[in-house]
Amino acid sequence: MTDKIGVSLLKNIGVLYEGDIYDLALLLLKVNDAKDRGTNSKSRHTINGVAKSYSMLANVDLKRVMAVITRHGLPLGAVVEHDEDVVSHPPLKPGDKVIWWKRIPGGDYVYPVAAVVIATTAKRIKIEGDDDGQTVVRYVPPESLQRR
Repeated sequence: MTDKIGVSLLKNIGVLYEGDIYDLALLLLKVNDAKDRGTNSKSRHTINGVAKSYSMLANVDLKRVMAVITRHGLPLGAVVEHDEDVVSHPPLKPGDKVIWWKRIPGGDYVYPVAAVVIATTAKRIKIEGDDDGQTVVRYVPPESLQRR
């Protein structure tokens, strides 16, 4: 699963002033939300992406920005999300009941399929579900699952 961090974890990080990384990350979240409104997309920046944006915007060397961020121990590949959207659930395990939001081929629509977790891998979750009366086994990305 992709690590997600709440934007408030960036509050005490400062390159030019305390909280400047947080301020930019919050702005990027607002811009992404506005851009994605009315679509099925959800655009987000990783910490690395926020650092690159900061470097470009503030005209500060990227290595300097990265050094400040890594001193705080945050994973550069983590996705920055609104605090209320970061829920700390234990990882899915075999036997957990889930809803698989199955994407309709060729479209932007999804529909719910009741499923059970069979196994997990580093990038996918193996599930078994009832898809229109047929039992199917699929390897799906964790972001397409919801606990039930």
